[in-house]
Amino acid sequence: MQCPGCQKPVPEGAKFCGFCGAALSPAVPHPTVRGEAPPVSGPEAGPGAVFRVAGPEEAAPSEAVGEAGRRGFPWVLVWALAGAGLAFLVYWFGVGRTGRGILWPQRPNPAMAQFREALHQDRLVTPEGQSAYDIYLQLKNDPGIKPEKLRELVSEATPRLVEVQRSVFQKWRDESKLDPRFHSWAEFCRLLEWLSTLDATYVPEYYYCQGQAAFEAGDYNRALTAFQQALQRRPNWALALNGIGRCYVRKRDWSQAERYYRQAAAADPAWVYPVANLAGVYWQTKRYAEAEQTYRQALQLAPTKPYLHYSLGHVYLQTRRRPQACAAFQNALKYSQNPPGQRPEDLGFDPEELRRQMSRWGCY
Repeated sequence: MQCPGCQKPVPEGAKFCGFCGAALSPAVPHPTVRGEAPPVSGPEAGPGAVFRVAGPEEAAPSEAVGEAGRRGFPWVLVWALAGAGLAFLVYWFGVGRTGRGILWPQRPNPAMAQFREALHQDRLVTPEGQSAYDIYLQLKNDPGIKPEKLRELVSEATPRLVEVQRSVFQKWRDESKLDPRFHSWAEFCRLLEWLSTLDATYVPEYYYCQGQAAFEAGDYNRALTAFQQALQRRPNWALALNGIGRCYVRKRDWSQAERYYRQAAAADPAWVYPVANLAGVYWQTKRYAEAEQTYRQALQLAPTKPYLHYSLGHVYLQTRRRPQACAAFQNALKYSQNPPGQRPEDLGFDPEELRRQMSRWGCY
């Protein structure tokens, strides 16, 4: 220990210098800098050792290393990886899994526009491949179409399909003719096939249509089965009952035909065709009194139907009442011109042939 005044050596712990009398302060240890070994005194320091105390302007070694580490950390790489991860998530939830996207609007599907155009133009089931039904099946099988979009198309198509099938069946009931928009019952069945998959309420109509298509093709067994399936799903349906009766007529099972025609007439008393068909069964089985009574009943429902007058005329001929027969045939010819131009197959008889027969019978 040295005296700071005279630089003379003094003993450790002395309070006054023995040479100059100066007061001595207690030895203050050198401050230890964080992260640095304390100052060294003694021979191990070696000659000329310099003892340095870190000042406030110097950063502690550990702090300096930490700051340098922060400045040198690869933040650019971190941000790049984060951006790549975000892009992957956007792709995965947007288009990667479904191909259609949930984070942005779906691009318009041209098939949907084609479907609406076909529906607007009444191309419901024809032509093949370009009809609304075919386009609907294409969209239904497309995994990229959202379910809500498909439901939207169904909601647009169903009212139109219901309207068309109702008008077709109404014309068939009133005139016994297929709507000219359809070339065959098989074609109309495609519409009912589509409609019945959208609304099970119309499954009976689909089976009835199948039965009528088979009937036109001459397959009466298949027609009978289809009509029975329609009746099973809609009990006491006059159309199905009448269809079953017609099949039994073709099979010449008159008792069964009579049974179902009676049921059809009872199910829809205002419908003329089951009554007329029942009269035809009576005619075929030579029950002329019942035939005459039933034809008259049918004429009360449809007084301008030419074939009813024509059929009643033959009942009169068969019972040897020629004047009444001639009057009935005259009515048949009169109503065959309203509307004009009706074909013999639509009338149920040939007007020219009837005129020749009436001349032979002495009606003129």
